[in-house]
Amino acid sequence: MIAIASDHGGYDLKERVKKYLEEKNIPYQDMGCDSKASCDYPVFGHAAARAVADGTCEKGIVICTTGIGISISANKVKGIRCALCSDPLSAKMTRLHNDANMLAMGAGIVGENLALEIVETDLKSRPAFLDGDVTLVFMGSTTEQGLQLAADALRPYRDAIAEKIDAGQLFLATGNALDILGDAIDSDMAPRIEGLGLLPARAEYHMMQRHNSYYVGKFEDMDIVGFKSLFGHSHGTGEALFDTVKGVGRDGQENSGEGFRRGGLMATYLIGPLLILNPPLCKWLLREMGAASDALAFEEAAMDSYRKRVAEFMEPGRSWKY
Repeated sequence: MIAIASDHGGYDLKERVKKYLEEKNIPYQDMGCDSKASCDYPVFGHAAARAVADGTCEKGIVICTTGIGISISANKVKGIRCALCSDPLSAKMTRLHNDANMLAMGAGIVGENLALEIVETDLKSRPAFLDGDVTLVFMGSTTEQGLQLAADALRPYRDAIAEKIDAGQLFLATGNALDILGDAIDSDMAPRIEGLGLLPARAEYHMMQRHNSYYVGKFEDMDIVGFKSLFGHSHGTGEALFDTVKGVGRDGQENSGEGFRRGGLMATYLIGPLLILNPPLCKWLLREMGAASDALAFEEAAMDSYRKRVAEFMEPGRSWKY
């Protein structure tokens, strides 16, 4: 939900932004004003800011003639980080680096087209698959800072994401992306990262003890191979994605289950890349996605490499450590 407000100087642009939000099926709450009659911007800027601060709305957009006064008014409310933007780059950077939760614009400074481009930039943190027909959502490994940014960006949509994956939305997470799907990440060298709580798990990182290993497991009737390179493991309950044949599971213990599965969500620590190393899994996923064909480029060569890798990893006496 977006809180939107303006004074008389920003009224026309506010109405255009409202129409844009309606076209994008993005819900909003109009905090006023209701006409171009002269009014005081602090009243409406403060009202929108309060709605964001108390959780009624996730973000806010406020508009006056210059954007300066109404942004100052909004920022007087505790917990509000209202950024005055006159170009899309400023909107993008303030979302990435300042965690701005409100956008201010000057109707006398930016034209309608530029204003809508700025709004679009500011709203891009909302996952597209929540509102559109997206076949597969993928999350890969990143830095600890990247995990924090991703968790912060997705947290407001946690319930909507849970509803989607429970309804069967395909969602694949590999490497340490798994960890933000749990309750939290605790590290011995960094502050706790609060996760999304989509999986009943908590990760523990030991930054001076990197784990590297091979892995062989089973998924339905398929052999699964991959590599692990991570600073910690996940402790919790829930359905495992893979049955471990050789190597360690999600908790770092031999022969325990690897990864998690919930509805359409598949999360694993395996990298490789996972789908490149496992063409049968890639073909299965294509079928699940409803692809017209599950044929792969260079499929014969890919399958030959896959069979050799499975045999190599399963050689008697070969350790899963490297």
